[in-house]
Amino acid sequence: MSEPSTSTEACPSRSVGVTSCILPGTYVAEVTTGRDVDLLSPVPQPFPEPGAGATVPPAVVGQVWLTNVEIDKPDDTMPILLLEGVAEKDGDAKPFKASITIGKNRTVASTDATQAGAAPICKQRIVSPIPTSITLEPSGSLFLRIDPRKFFVNVDFSTLPPARDGFAFADVAMPDDQASRNLYSNLHAAKGSNSPYSFEWVP
Repeated sequence: MSEPSTSTEACPSRSVGVTSCILPGTYVAEVTTGRDVDLLSPVPQPFPEPGAGATVPPAVVGQVWLTNVEIDKPDDTMPILLLEGVAEKDGDAKPFKASITIGKNRTVASTDATQAGAAPICKQRIVSPIPTSITLEPSGSLFLRIDPRKFFVNVDFSTLPPARDGFAFADVAMPDDQASRNLYSNLHAAKGSNSPYSFEWVP
């Protein structure tokens, strides 16, 4: 599930730390109800409830929240990303699957000796900051576009471990499973040409 928001002058940091993931006073617009998205459908998929926003100031960055529960709850076993397909190169076809979750399996321990505990799970669930430049108008729609091809940037399918009926990305990759690690990293890519996410305001 994904919930988009656009942020104003303050640009949230992507670095993992023991800080709040919700930044009151920085949001220009937000949609707070999530939905499952068919990544292969070219048809716009409306969120179940309208969003709220202000026409000034313009938004400079956006966020996508990947969650099935409250953003800061550690327990979530529902998949965030489900994939099934066939990768083919030079006549070599590899059927693959993926079921990616973001829960206790993604908890990251703090590396700062002055900070106790672990970084909040919301750091793993929020894709930010996604550069954008949007000025909301009194009427219109905020479009979140997701390009699924970019989930596979630098993913070498030939290195995937075999599964029962093909090959499978690991939900939590081992150090030598670079394909699964890159898939999860691409799911969180916020900046640059490799980011799957972009925002657009349509009057």
